[in-house]
Amino acid sequence: MSTSPFPAPGRPRAWNRASFLILLLFLVSMNLRPAITSLSPVLDTVSSHLGMNGLVTSWLTSIPVLCMGIFAPLAALAGSRFGVERTLTACIVLIGGAIGLRAFTNTAWSLLGTAFLAGVGMAVAGPLVSAFIKRYFESRAAAMVGVYTVGMGIGSALCAGLVVPVMRGFNGSWRAALAVWVVYAVIALVFWIPTVHRHAPALETNVTPVRLRELPWRVPRVWLLMLVFGLQSGLYYAISTWLAPLVHENGSTLAVSGAVLTVYSVVQLVANLLTPILVHRTGRPDRWLLVNALVLLAGLVLLNFFSTVLTPWVGAVFIGLGIGGLFPLTLLLPFTEADSPQRVNDWTSAMLFGGYIFSSLIPMLVGYIKDVLGSYQHAFIALIVLCVVLGGTTFALRPRARSTGERMKAPS
Repeated sequence: MSTSPFPAPGRPRAWNRASFLILLLFLVSMNLRPAITSLSPVLDTVSSHLGMNGLVTSWLTSIPVLCMGIFAPLAALAGSRFGVERTLTACIVLIGGAIGLRAFTNTAWSLLGTAFLAGVGMAVAGPLVSAFIKRYFESRAAAMVGVYTVGMGIGSALCAGLVVPVMRGFNGSWRAALAVWVVYAVIALVFWIPTVHRHAPALETNVTPVRLRELPWRVPRVWLLMLVFGLQSGLYYAISTWLAPLVHENGSTLAVSGAVLTVYSVVQLVANLLTPILVHRTGRPDRWLLVNALVLLAGLVLLNFFSTVLTPWVGAVFIGLGIGGLFPLTLLLPFTEADSPQRVNDWTSAMLFGGYIFSSLIPMLVGYIKDVLGSYQHAFIALIVLCVVLGGTTFALRPRARSTGERMKAPS
């Protein structure tokens, strides 16, 4: 029996349930990035109070990203054992609990522990959100992926823009400013638990278990896709972590640094939404990858080597446009390589697993360079080099299959 919330003719009440499930999807999605993005505007304050150098500080981002690679295969196992809805509930509780515990962190290791717990929750929740969409919105999956992306983007943008005012409202307490985002989880659970669990099917899942040994590790182009995904993901998390500290180092106040990060997050959200539409109409995601890499490169160069009042804002717009388009573009790459749904799933699983593990190294690289050379500007030169490498990889991504254009229309 279908579990789709969309109505049959003459059943308008079903639309109410569909709208409510869309709201639930949005609220859950808002929880999947604040554990990382809320840190950037107050990162210098946190590292100073806890005596953390740049490398250790970078672990606050690298640990969750590493978890997103290592623990993602647990999603299928947990979803099969406990059900998609129940497992997602546990993930929201784990993420929210980790964020709430930041109110009591007194050492670097305790703060890193919250990053690990939140990372495990995000790692398992990500694939299960896709399973939730598959179960309840199979015929409108593309639109619901948009809701998912918007939820993550808005959650991140609100954190970035409000964490400094919240810190001031709590008499300069960065602990309270980081912990307050547990409110996302509380709101989501208030709506999620009584609604989804009442309508959830019996313990079953649409998640296909990921067997790492069976993934196409011996195919060279799989490793190319892992490299591309790892570079774009690492650039995203490094920029999201260190952008506000760089702007602050260049002379802006903490409030301005947080506002610049908000601009970056909002522009990135717009690019997330528009890029798949452009690719759907024109095909060839490899070409758009090059365009976005060049736009990102322009923003990084502008922000790092020019100093005017407008530089942080213009740089944030360019960086947001570039990095925002890279994520959906890399997700579309397996569709240009594989010729069946199962192979697309295999290629995607390998790309995400290896890509996230690789990308966790890039924020650490930035932190290490900052420690050695004493400047975020020097550290961002490494990101500029990696962006050039990413642009270069696009020339090796030229699709080989004749039906690429047709495949590009399928996921959108």
